[in-house]
Amino acid sequence: MVTRYADDTILGFQYQTDADRFLENWRERLAKFGLELHADKSRRIEFGRFAEENRRRRGEGKPETFDFLRFTHISGKNSLGRFMVRRKTIRKRIRGKLRKIKQQLRMRMHDPLPQTGRWLQSVVQGHFNYYAVPGNLASLGAFRDRVLALWWRTLRRRSQKQRISWTRTLALAQRWLPLRFDYGTVVPWVTRLEDNRLCAVAGPDRIVFYTTVALRGEDLKTRADFEVEEGQTVPFALTWSNSFGSLPSPPDAAAVVEGVTDEWKKWSSKHAFKGPYAEATLRSVITLKALTHHETGGIVAAATTSLPEQIGGIRNWDYRFCWIRDAAYTLYALMGCGFMDEAEAWRDWLLRAVAGKPDRIQIMYGIAGERRLTEFELAELSGYEASRPVRIGNAASGQQQLDVYGELLDSAYLARHKGLRQNEAGWELGRALVNHLEQIWTEPDAGIWEIRGPQRHFVHSKVMAWLAFDRAVRMVQEFGVDGPLDRWVRLRSDIHDEVCSLGFSRELNSFVQYYGSKELDASLLLLPLVGFLPPEDHRIQGTVAAIEKNLMQDGLVARYDTRSSVDGLVGNEGAFLACSFWMVDNYVLQGLFSPQRQPRPAATIPPWHSAREFVSEAMSIFHQIF
Repeated sequence: MVTRYADDTILGFQYQTDADRFLENWRERLAKFGLELHADKSRRIEFGRFAEENRRRRGEGKPETFDFLRFTHISGKNSLGRFMVRRKTIRKRIRGKLRKIKQQLRMRMHDPLPQTGRWLQSVVQGHFNYYAVPGNLASLGAFRDRVLALWWRTLRRRSQKQRISWTRTLALAQRWLPLRFDYGTVVPWVTRLEDNRLCAVAGPDRIVFYTTVALRGEDLKTRADFEVEEGQTVPFALTWSNSFGSLPSPPDAAAVVEGVTDEWKKWSSKHAFKGPYAEATLRSVITLKALTHHETGGIVAAATTSLPEQIGGIRNWDYRFCWIRDAAYTLYALMGCGFMDEAEAWRDWLLRAVAGKPDRIQIMYGIAGERRLTEFELAELSGYEASRPVRIGNAASGQQQLDVYGELLDSAYLARHKGLRQNEAGWELGRALVNHLEQIWTEPDAGIWEIRGPQRHFVHSKVMAWLAFDRAVRMVQEFGVDGPLDRWVRLRSDIHDEVCSLGFSRELNSFVQYYGSKELDASLLLLPLVGFLPPEDHRIQGTVAAIEKNLMQDGLVARYDTRSSVDGLVGNEGAFLACSFWMVDNYVLQGLFSPQRQPRPAATIPPWHSAREFVSEAMSIFHQIF
């Protein structure tokens, strides 16, 4: 690449020889007129997809950068390791602009605050309009903070008698300096409709806001001052719709609240669990229902992205998608409490998502069945408690995880036992998935924890493959569905024999995380829960004891030892509550608690530290449901 005068000319070439030839021809032409290129202002640099690797191989450090159109252009990579050009505001331009703002603030020191605020708003907004590009938003935030600091210093010099506080300055900033939307990149266009509603549009999205309170606009914000007396109500309604569709009708806020409340009460009345802690259990299934899309039937794992496993760590993932595994667990809970409509809606969602190609099934989808969940990072956002990166999308969507077949077939089997209305397409999909599993169960995978390191033969994955064949066999035997019974019985036996041979360590007296490993994994606690081995089997008891000794932290169970580097990530993480419930299951199955929740003598209870009360209470809820 040849650069000339930063903001003047940039020429790109695929090969260095072409760039050198161009420079030589350029010099020859200028020489005819007695001119020559300035060595510091016209130069050849190596930039692009292979620049970093080539320079590293030659021991020359990072690729050079160049300035163009007020941005410093940097050769970089995105979260998937693909080449991208990062653009950062040229530092000397920021410094120059801040110097001018500082001079103007001194001249405006004694102007009315609203007047200075409006001027600063126009300056900052103009800066944002030009420099708001992906990868540069951290610079925008820093610029806004520097402007705010300059204004604060100027205000403190206005009067030596009454210094303005930083809190007061922040309030001024909230009033006059613009905020950012859509991950910090979009300010919506706001208009007032004929019926006095506010309409904010940003690309395909539209928000309509209605209230009986008088509203006023103050520089990209909407404000209202009002008083509410006891017994009085003031409606506020915020409605989303596609910006290219028709406007939604003005809602009756009170009627909407009443209608939604009635619907939730009607839904909650189906709650079939009547044991201890019924209210707490209902509260939990309400949360699960709230994660279910009312139109598509998709069930998201969580409503959040990038909340860290450890403050300041990098284990921050986007969970706003529909994991087949997580949805299956959700269905276990909902069906166990008597909510069957959600199971039927999710089955229909799954049939649409898989879309006729069982061999191309993903482990997760978007809430409407979307397949492309490309993961990228928002480098301009600091993250929760400065825990970077902030991720959008999830690269695990492209992983192979054998366990999802087991969870799918197990949930289908449970649904039949619960009396879910069946359709022909449902079992056709199930049979096709089992047939595909026959071809791939011997392959390594990423496992239940979506390991981002090398794929391995995870024991839990193999056991769940066994579960898929076991449930398929049972559905043929118990419900008369069509399938190659003898072949599936044989495969079920083959997997069982292999796991017991390759997945168990005599040295540890425990099943291990993957074949040949000496590491433990909390997912091994599921082996007796799915019926792979009885809870009294010495190998199961040894596994429970080993996990108890090595993975239990303050009475709660961690997924695995992150120090093993099996997941290819740095940093630590907290315990997983689901793993702790799996331990509760094993305690109950091994007779460490009676049905009346009376523990055995202390000598026979494992050293679970402070978890005794937790386990006792959790057991009473968990096992009366399942």
